[in-house]
Amino acid sequence: MGVLDVDLIKHSLLILIILSSLTLSGCLDSERKSNLHTKGNESEKINISEKALEIALNDSEVKKIIGTNYRILNVTMSHLERIYKGVRISKDYPVVVVDTKSSINYIYVDIENETVVNIGTVYKRQPLPPEKPAPLLTPPPLVMTPIHPGKIVMDFIKFYNERNATELYEMFSDRIKMNRSIEDTEKELSFAENHNISLAPNEKLFARDGLMENETMIYKANLTISYSNGAKNATIEFPILYVKYTREKDNLTYIGFQPAIDGWVFEEIREVILENFEE
Repeated sequence: MGVLDVDLIKHSLLILIILSSLTLSGCLDSERKSNLHTKGNESEKINISEKALEIALNDSEVKKIIGTNYRILNVTMSHLERIYKGVRISKDYPVVVVDTKSSINYIYVDIENETVVNIGTVYKRQPLPPEKPAPLLTPPPLVMTPIHPGKIVMDFIKFYNERNATELYEMFSDRIKMNRSIEDTEKELSFAENHNISLAPNEKLFARDGLMENETMIYKANLTISYSNGAKNATIEFPILYVKYTREKDNLTYIGFQPAIDGWVFEEIREVILENFEE
């Protein structure tokens, strides 16, 4: 066997070793990503950012990465573009930004499925110096992102079509509840049932902003109101009041804004129906 044959064999073996290493690395990376999809604790009627933080900090893969010595820098929204198991993901997610001694981690959370869908890690060039005991400082409060008024309108439509008086009544502000009872809500749903009324958005409610009026946001929703004699498009105004609240949890202070409907919107729906019956 000549020198040329020996060199060819050596090069072939080297290429085979490199390809095997790349394949093994890909398998390990896929296994790591699959471990990101773990359920967070169920928690209803809390702010989106607060829930994202809860899901992230309870994820087993996140715990391995950040350990116990970390800081929450922010909870924000960011767009994620990736292909995972042949499926393309292009969506906005809440992102929990966590600082550790060696890295800054961006944890993308799927609120609906209560899972962590991606962890982006940026490693620091130099590790932080050893920490010295220091007096405990109160971390600054986390300000939660208010729920979009379009989401509130979608919930109202859902409960109205389901004839769910209890959930509908809970959506109204304390000012409205002082003058209206749950029995009044049940009467409105009886009116809807008698006329076979159903509501549907005829636009993407999350694609437009509400209009500010003093401390109340007036959200104008274009709806299709179907009833026993036909259907009609109408613009219904939803006054949304955001009530500030403070909550303490896990040594952190959360400042949020609880939304409530601050107007008896059933009256506008009644007017649309009665106008059509008069015609």
